[in-house]
Amino acid sequence: MGMSEFESNIRCRSLTMSVSGMSIYKGQVVCEDTATVEASGMSQAVADFMCRDLDCTLTGMSVYNGNVNCRQKAEVAVDGSSECTFSGTARDLMLEVSGMSQFKGRKFLASGLADCDISGMSTASVAAAGSLKYCVSGMSEFNYSGEPVVISTSVDNATVRHR
Repeated sequence: MGMSEFESNIRCRSLTMSVSGMSIYKGQVVCEDTATVEASGMSQAVADFMCRDLDCTLTGMSVYNGNVNCRQKAEVAVDGSSECTFSGTARDLMLEVSGMSQFKGRKFLASGLADCDISGMSTASVAAAGSLKYCVSGMSEFNYSGEPVVISTSVDNATVRHR
């Protein structure tokens, strides 16, 4: 987009959205299938998503804040000092947080599998009700709530807390 601001409500079968160059997107998206969102270059998105699957990638000091409800899977990658805040639900959560980034998902419930990879000096918090896999390294911190069945763990020079 390039230093612009865009606000809309979108209803679609599938969506690919890219927000870049200090741009801002605000709105609501209802998507029958997959929604793909990429934010880079100090961009911001304040958006609510209802979809089957969400693929969300944040890089370069970008910020995302929204209510996300996925019937199946949310794949989230947060890198480069970016910050992502989710509320809502998904059956499965595939989360990768790296660099000095943050994922704030205490109000986002993964009812099936939550698979989390946290590295660098990142922080992440999730709520899990089904099963949980995590790999936490570097000087990262990972917090989880709920009573998931922990099926796989790897912790190297990092902090993990069950709250």
